[in-house]
Parts: sequence; C-alpha cells; structure tokens
Amino acid sequence: MRSNLRRGSRCPSHVATRCALPLVLFAWTIGPPATVFARVAPALADIVNAGLGAAPPEVRRGDPREAMAGFLDACQRGRFDLAAFYLDLGGVPPQRQREEGGRLARRLMLTLQRTVWVDPEKLSNEPLGTPEPGVPEGEQRIATIEIRHHRTDLFLARRLDPALGQVWTISQTSVAQIDQLYGARGYGWLGDHAPAFLFAVALAGLQLWQWLALLLGLALGWIAARCLGRLALMLGRRLGAQVTQRWDEVAVQALQGPLGLFLWAGMLALVARWLGLAPEAWTIARAICRLLVLWGVGWFLLRLVDLAARRVRQTAGTADAVKLGFLPMAVRFAKGVAVVLVGLAALDVIGINVLAILAGLGLGGVALAFAAQKTLENVFGTISIAGDRPFEVGDYVTIGDETGTVEDVGFRSTRLRTLARTLVTIPNGVVASGRVENFSARDRILYRPTIGLAYGATTAQVAYVVDEVSRLLADHPKVFPGDRRVRFAGFGASALQIEVYCAITTRDWAEYTTIVEDLNFAIAGIVEFAGCQFALPGRAGYARQPRPSDPDRERAIEAALARRHQGKRP
Repeated sequence: MRSNLRRGSRCPSHVATRCALPLVLFAWTIGPPATVFARVAPALADIVNAGLGAAPPEVRRGDPREAMAGFLDACQRGRFDLAAFYLDLGGVPPQRQREEGGRLARRLMLTLQRTVWVDPEKLSNEPLGTPEPGVPEGEQRIATIEIRHHRTDLFLARRLDPALGQVWTISQTSVAQIDQLYGARGYGWLGDHAPAFLFAVALAGLQLWQWLALLLGLALGWIAARCLGRLALMLGRRLGAQVTQRWDEVAVQALQGPLGLFLWAGMLALVARWLGLAPEAWTIARAICRLLVLWGVGWFLLRLVDLAARRVRQTAGTADAVKLGFLPMAVRFAKGVAVVLVGLAALDVIGINVLAILAGLGLGGVALAFAAQKTLENVFGTISIAGDRPFEVGDYVTIGDETGTVEDVGFRSTRLRTLARTLVTIPNGVVASGRVENFSARDRILYRPTIGLAYGATTAQVAYVVDEVSRLLADHPKVFPGDRRVRFAGFGASALQIEVYCAITTRDWAEYTTIVEDLNFAIAGIVEFAGCQFALPGRAGYARQPRPSDPDRERAIEAALARRHQGKRP
C-alpha cells in the first residue's frame, strides 16, 4: 500500500478515509454526520479531470519526473488524448475536457519544441517534490519561456485524487497560459490542423511532420541558395567592374560554387531552429550545417588558389620568371594547407579532440623527422627546383642517365616521358643534386658533321668542296651567321677530313632534323659534283675509280681554287 501511494498510480479508498479521520472528528463537534461529510468531501479532494474519464493504466503521475516524462512520451507518439491526462483541466468545463485536453496538449508540445526542451531527468523523482526557492510548496518549475522580454514560468502541481491518491499534473495556471504562449511561439493554424498521423509516426527521434518539413526546407533552401547565389554573383561582378583592381573578380569567380553551400547551410539552420528539434537532433543538424560551411570554405579556398595562380600567369612579365617558377609549388602548398585546416576543423565539429591529435604529432615529431629524412630531402629539392628553374613542364631534358620530356614536377619527384614512351620517376633530391641538361632551353641547335673524302682527291677538289659547303651555309636562312666555319681539318687514317661547324636557329627538334637533311643532301651533291668519293673506314684506304673528264666541273674547280688564292672565300 505504501508503495502504491508513493508512485501515485492506485490508492485504496480506505487510505483517503484514514487521512480524513481527524477532520471528521473535528467536524463532529460542529454538526451531525451528514453535515460533516458534506463539508469535508469538497475540501478533501476533487476528481482530477473528471471529464476525461478514468485514466488508462499507462498514465503514470506519481512524481514530477514521471509525470513530465509521460506527457512528452505521449506527445512524441501523437497520443494527445493520452497527454491530456497530464494537464490540470480544472478551468475547463467537464463536458469540454476531452476536446480541449487534446488541443491544449498539442499546443503545449509544439510551444515547448520551439522554445525550450524540457529534460525530465532534471526534475525531482520524489512523490512530494523537492522544495525550490520562489516556488510554492507542492509545485515544481518545469520551464521558463520568454516572450517579448516577459518571462512565463510553467509548473507541475501536486493534487489529491479521491480514487488515485496523490498525482502530479501541469498546473491549472500553466494550462490557462498555453493558448497565449502558442499564439506567440507556436505554428498557428498549421499546428492545430495538421493530420494526427504526422505526429504519431516517429523516426530517429523526429516526428513525421518534422522530417517532411526538414526535407521541404532543404529543397527550398537549395533553390533559394542557387537563386540568391546567382544574384549575389551578379551584384559582385557589377561592383567589381567599377574598380580598377581586378583581383576582386578572382574572389567573385571563386564564390560561384561555395556561395550556394553557405546559403544552403544557413537555410538548414533556420529550418532546424524553426522546427524545434530535440537537443540530440538539433546537435546533429547544427553539425551538418557547420560541415556544409566548412565544405564551402574549403571549396572556396581551392578555387581561389587556382584562379589566383591563373591570374598571376596572365599578368606576369618576362622579368617574373622566378615567381612563375615558384608558382606550381606555391599552389600545391597552399592547397595542402587549406585541406589540412579544413580537415582539422571538420574533425573538431564531429567531436574528435584535435588538440590531442596535435599533441601526439608533436611528441612524435622527432621520430617522424628521422623517418622522413629522404622525404624532407626531396621536399627541399622541390624548393630548389622551383627557385633555380632548370626546366619546366614540357621541356626535353636529360637528368643523370635518363632523357625525356618533363610531364610533372611534384613535391617528392619529377616524372619524365622517355622516347620509348615509358614514364620515369626521379626523386627531386636527386634532380637538385645531379646534372640536368635542358635541350628545350637552347635557342639554336649545333650542326657539326665531319666529311671524310677518300685519298686520291686532288687539292683543287678538296678546296672546291670546302668553299661550296661554306657558300651553302652562308646562303641557308636557318644557319646562324655568327660562329660558322668549314675547314680542312686534317689527314685521317682513311680519309681527308673536312670539319663543318655551325648552328641551326630553331628549338624544334623535328624542324632541325628536316634542315639537317637538306644540308646533308646538298653536301653530298657538292662532293659528287667535285668528283670525289666519301671514304670508307679502315686503314686500307679506298681505291678511287677514275671518272671521265667533265669540262664544266674542271672549270668550276679551277675557279674555286683561283678565288681561294685571291682570298675571296665565301
């Protein structure tokens, strides 16, 4: 019996009679028994919410915590008829308590969701409650709602039911204020007339109407974010067109995608706040909003780095070669820093202790430095390459024993595409400390063949070949006119050697080979016209076959020899 009285679920009628015995004895002195019970019954106890009928067994109102938890649970399941039993409807006529109880319970739930979430665990679990400063005896404060700088307190009150004994309900004074609070902080007509199944179905702590409103808010937020984002970008471009500094265009272009994420996160935060989510759900929604903002920040920084690098390339002059050499490394470094910072912030948002991670990295820094010696060497090699700029992407180079076209220069290595179409990866530390030959950096390509004439050629024929080859080089438009020479170099083991030295003014290897081919054909024609033979290698020499006499050739050779004697070589 004592246990039932403590929980307030069932109390035998003789308990109420025993509690009233002193009052009956006192009243006996002032009147007959019928008059006594007529006076004592109203003062003893009134039936709580008589218009609702008998309370179902699942209604538990034995202490403040139990009563508030039961009310919230019934509302969460959409059972507002059941939640009405937790309200003190003494100010409502009994015949209207069923209709008004459910309506008031729904309004109170929606008001609490939008203003303050009540945690029943913070309330007293004592049947008589726990005394609070400024709160009358027999009452417990459950929430304080502020409306237009006016604070309204909501209370639970202890009552005595003749059939149930002691029960806790939301006080009659608080119930009388529900309509006023809902009018100021509720959802208006929509909250009163929404179908009941929207409240009866719950998933992951959210009622169905909250899920639908959340999805609708996300969709509308996405549309609004795109429209507002385009409008903001148009205004940014117009404002940027009025200033001479063009870097603001870079920032506006970088915001094209991320701005929508910022606006979408803001819309999600507004919708979540408007829905009055539970603390756990609100924590998740707020984390999602922050992650969206961080995503937008990271995206903006990456786009800003790329667009700024493109702007630097467009505005850089020939004197900014060093700056352009550092640019690819600077871009990668800036992107890496941005990704790391945004990643650390995201870890902090989802609840991971970033300071502990950084402290652990600090303790392992020394071991990491020893373990990453080669990596650090390659990183410093990358910095050296960016500063010295021995080559650029697309150059044809020789690095050590490898020759190919530079395809990429990374933080750790440089990649070459060889003539065999293989990809060779060379650590930047090796590149920085080794020999690098850049063929693409030359302004002209050397042409240096040696012509070997067979022994048996006359002096006049050798002189003719030398002079005609000199004339050929002098007349060719692609032969550099500076350091150019053709000389009878000496007597070889099996040939008379004529050395040709000049430079072809081109950087394109394919064009160079075409020009060399033309020159080789012309030199072969000169040797053939002079009546000479190209020597074959070997110490045995070459037995020249005599050719028939050609008057034109002999006159040309004699004229060349005469010019040489007069010092009129081409």
